[in-house]
Formats: sequence, structure tokens, C-alpha cells
Amino acid sequence: MQFKIIFLSFLLLFLLPSEIFSQSTEDINYLYANELDQYIANTLKSCKIVEIKDYDKEILSFFKPTTKVLGDFDGNGFEDICLIIKCPQRISVISFHKFKNGFKHYILETREGSNYIQETLIKENAGPVRISMADEEVKTKKLAHVAITVEWIETCYNTIYIWENDQYVSFYRGL
Repeated sequence: MQFKIIFLSFLLLFLLPSEIFSQSTEDINYLYANELDQYIANTLKSCKIVEIKDYDKEILSFFKPTTKVLGDFDGNGFEDICLIIKCPQRISVISFHKFKNGFKHYILETREGSNYIQETLIKENAGPVRISMADEEVKTKKLAHVAITVEWIETCYNTIYIWENDQYVSFYRGL
């Protein structure tokens, strides 16, 4: 009996917190997953959705990235999804907007000539966010919808992508 208590205490103290505080979204259940898989297979041939196991072990030794973000990015009432996609010699961050009759995708960032994954995604809820303007002035912007921040893990450089006037606009978020 005492062994069971010690063992459970060990689990609670050392194993569970890493899972509880993990930033991974590998287990996100997307309502339109089957439809999205078919859309990706038809439109982004030879590409695949990045998973945690695709990251370099060195990155995973100090950080657990987020590879999927859900939210209604465009305000149309459907749940959209943003994914990191790996294609031959290219890594892209792509937002997939759900509509009544399917999907439309928007490429937020693409890095050519590499399959080394160092991006992570952050969901920004509607409301005020701090952004850096071109003149390096920091301002607060009010988000009407959920937005996406793409962060480069090794440099902490990050950009927020906000849906405005039927397109994404981006702002540097700083370090």
C-alpha cells in the first residue's frame, strides 16, 4: 500500500506536470479532420502535417512545440485550423479556413530549402495584443477574432497573423 502511494506521488510530481504544462496540441480533435485530410491530399500533394516527432531531438529536449491551432480566424462561425506543413525541401505555416462547402488555405510563412522544423504556433484570443510597428513603436491592437502567432523556437522571433478585410496582415511581435 505504501509503495502505491509513493509511486503515485512520483507520477504526480515528476511525470504529470510536463504533460499538464505542455504546449503540444497533438491531441487536438478537429471536427472536420477527415474533410481536411482529403483537402490537403488533393491540394498539397506530397506534403504532410508536421507532428511533434518530426522536430529535432535537441529542440524537443528544451521545448515542446505547438503544431496545430484551432479557432474561428475569419469570424464566419466555422472552426478553422492552422498547421505546420512539411513538403519536400519546404516548411510552411498554412491556415485552413472552413466554409460551408469545404476549405480554403492561406500560406502564412514558407521557408524554402530546408526540412529542419523550428516553428511553433501560438493561439491569440480575440481582444488586445501588443505588436511592433514598422517604426519599432509598440502598440496595442484589438483582435476581432482569434489570431495566430508563429514563433521561431531557436530565435524567439515571432510574427502575429491577423485576419482583416478578407486577408491576413502580419505584424512583428518582438522577442
